[in-house]
Amino acid sequence: MGLRQQANAFALSGDGRACIQAIDQAMEAVNTDGEPEPLAVYCTPSYLQMEAAGCWSRLGRPDRAAQLLSSALATWPSRDQRDRGIGLARLAAAHAMAGVIDGACTVARDAVGVVHLAPSARAIAELGRLRARLAPHRQHREVADLTDELRSLIQS
Repeated sequence: MGLRQQANAFALSGDGRACIQAIDQAMEAVNTDGEPEPLAVYCTPSYLQMEAAGCWSRLGRPDRAAQLLSSALATWPSRDQRDRGIGLARLAAAHAMAGVIDGACTVARDAVGVVHLAPSARAIAELGRLRARLAPHRQHREVADLTDELRSLIQS
C-alpha cells in the first residue's frame, strides 16, 4: 500500500517514470506466493491495476487508464463490489477524459447499479467528479439522463 501511495504522489507531481516504477514494485510484491497482509487483503492485482489507472489519468493518459481499468474489471473478485464500483466510476471518468462520451455514460450507469447494491462514499465521490466532467456535454441526451441519475445518487 505504501508503494501505491508513492505512485500516486509521483503521478501528482508529474513524475511518470517514478510512478510506474512504484506501481511495478507494488505488483511484484502482490504477485509473490506469500500470504497477503491481513490489513490489505483487498490489495489484489486487479486493485493495483485500478490504482495504476488512476495514476495514468493523473498523468494525462486516459487511454492507458481505460485500458488498465477494463483489464482489471474483467478479473475483479466478486467479493469486492464496493471497490468494483470505484473502478467502474474511474473507467467512466477515463472515457470522459478521452472524449468517449457514450462509453462514459454506459460505464457510469453500471457504476451506479453497483453503488446501489454496495454503497461506497469513494465511488459516489468519483461519480460526482464525473458529473462535473460531463457538464459541458449536458446537451447530449445520454449525459442529461445520466446527470439526473447521478444527482439522485449523490443527494441520497
